[in-house]
Amino acid sequence: NLDLLTPQAADAFLRTLEEPPERVVFFLITQKPYNITPTIRSRTQRIWFSLKQSEIMEFLKFKGVNQEEEFIYKFFLGSLKSLTKLSDSQFLIKRKELFVDLPAAFNIISGENRSELKEEAFLVLSFLKDCLIYQAGLNEYIVNSDFEQLISICANKYSSNDLLNAANNILS
Repeated sequence: NLDLLTPQAADAFLRTLEEPPERVVFFLITQKPYNITPTIRSRTQRIWFSLKQSEIMEFLKFKGVNQEEEFIYKFFLGSLKSLTKLSDSQFLIKRKELFVDLPAAFNIISGENRSELKEEAFLVLSFLKDCLIYQAGLNEYIVNSDFEQLISICANKYSSNDLLNAANNILS
């Protein structure tokens, strides 16, 4: 993970990157490209790798998870690390509980233990984002497509400002 290099290690690697040994190709991997020093970033070419939808579904089948393909692929964007959350936790159950009773979800993630509820906050933020996307008429970009009816109700009930304020309250 290139983004974990200390500044001293990044400087040392930069010298190697600028004058590599003959016939050497580096594959630098990171999940946080914005944390890589600008000098290294400017000397590299960025290539995104993600799993195909069929590969994701094969992994889920292997793990014994049966879910709607479109939601899973959009939600995790082909990231196997993120996808592991789905098979190793009660992620989908928690997601459904939060979305079905949004007022309760807001109370939970706004309470005293909010720092311990990052996953719940992330899920509710994804729902709010989908409501805003619905309001913009860009339904093909809705991630939680299996909850589109609930998203539609929420998007029609609340203004964009209300949804953005709710998101800001979660983030603050």
